[in-house]
Amino acid sequence: MELPVHEIREELLKAVQTSGRLLLRAPTGSGKSTCVPPMMLDGGIEGLIVVVQPRRIAARMLARHVASLRGVRHGGEVGHVVRFENKMSDSTRIVYVTDGVLQRWLQEDPTLSRACVPTPVERVGESVMGPEAWSTIRRWLLRNSN
Repeated sequence: MELPVHEIREELLKAVQTSGRLLLRAPTGSGKSTCVPPMMLDGGIEGLIVVVQPRRIAARMLARHVASLRGVRHGGEVGHVVRFENKMSDSTRIVYVTDGVLQRWLQEDPTLSRACVPTPVERVGESVMGPEAWSTIRRWLLRNSN
């Protein structure tokens, strides 16, 4: 099934290869969460691909769904981390996290050295993070761009 993000695959890959980061805003159902992370991985992007979701259930379900689509074990190549639950391993390349987990990771490691692409931030309007947290993420994106 072709979703709208497939039409801009090359532009997305080029943006990540150029800056090392991607913050994507697109309508619901365009493939931000299900297609872009595997696209980045298959396109040769190195490191951990972090996908931010506003709700724990979304992070869990998307990780399971994408793992299933890729034919891999959930918790292996594709996993999730939410409060009180870490379904991630050393082999994880795509991880779905809540904005709270991302915020904690940024506090623990301001350079977020283990991540390469925090993408996409899903439904920012539904986020529980305040403006200070989004400001921290924005500064991190700007500071860590190539």
